[in-house]
Amino acid sequence: MHGFDYVPENLRSLSFIQSAKHIKSVHYAFNNFYNEPEAVNQLERLGNQIPKPAIKECVSSMLMVFLGNAYGRSYGIAELVQKVLDKLDKSAWNYYLNDCLPFDEEVLEKIKAGDERTNRWFNLIDIYHLNDLELREKKIKEMLDYAIKKDRNNVKAIAGMYLKKLNH
Repeated sequence: MHGFDYVPENLRSLSFIQSAKHIKSVHYAFNNFYNEPEAVNQLERLGNQIPKPAIKECVSSMLMVFLGNAYGRSYGIAELVQKVLDKLDKSAWNYYLNDCLPFDEEVLEKIKAGDERTNRWFNLIDIYHLNDLELREKKIKEMLDYAIKKDRNNVKAIAGMYLKKLNH
């Protein structure tokens, strides 16, 4: 148990959200590869379970640093991110994939990139067997199935479709 597990839910949620937003700001800042691991460690130390109100921000920030940018990603970040993502159960993943990912422009842009970031997305789907989840969002389910097949073109097309919806 982490000590923060016994703090009132609203304070826990706000702390997780604040930490996730800090990770995103570090991701876009100068020297991000050097600073991301400590920011992720801070989030990981907040507790053994991510509160539902914080899932969107936390998973989004983890995916952003896991997928990286056009220059790559932080050394050793995959293992740190997995320590956080390992705390998610099926219902948390369902919530993020159905209700958050279709609106998560920053993550969708990375998935759509068609470079190493897309390949890392494929790996993440495989690691967590996300394609095995019963999702109500049909196009996201389709995108996960294409990811397992490493079908870059169809994954990019579906991510692009969601981005187009967001920008209209």
